[in-house]
Amino acid sequence: MTRRLGVLGGVVLALGLVGCANDRKMLKERTSSLVVYHQEPAQVMHAAEKVLSAQGYSLLPSTDPFLLHTPWKMSGSHDMGVRWSKAVIQGYPLKRGGMVVRAYNITAFSFARQQSLPNFPSSGLNTSTDVANLGPQELIAVEPGIPRSAHPTLNRSLETEWEILEELEPRFTAAVDREVDRYVAAREH
Repeated sequence: MTRRLGVLGGVVLALGLVGCANDRKMLKERTSSLVVYHQEPAQVMHAAEKVLSAQGYSLLPSTDPFLLHTPWKMSGSHDMGVRWSKAVIQGYPLKRGGMVVRAYNITAFSFARQQSLPNFPSSGLNTSTDVANLGPQELIAVEPGIPRSAHPTLNRSLETEWEILEELEPRFTAAVDREVDRYVAAREH
């Protein structure tokens, strides 16, 4: 109960920081970024897996039980442009108990059919070990499969964090929804 009161206090703080904004989505998502989960870490990560699956992602293997990451997902036409996306969810167990979850989206765009940049072997010894820069380990600058011209960007996904909170605490998220509705209604009058 005290955890919920603490989180509701965080909701009030988030609402105060937003000021006159009436964007329900932003208010809810900011709330989810303040949550500390007190369920078992495995239960929290399982809920995160379900959310990623609902978003159409599959998971890549990981040796870290608190890290979920996906392969690149492509959407669009190679003739016009492709949007590349992948998701990363990291769980951070806290020393005082509980766990914080952070979700990120990595996106990149490649426009039309773009030719890959040519690879030219190095003519000099320019690595820290003074070995010619000819091996493939030295030439790969981005993950395989994504064109070099597509520069990935990393953004926090508060929407995914809200979906994880909805999966684990549906009654709490319903209470936040009602509180946000009251706040927005009060601001509009």
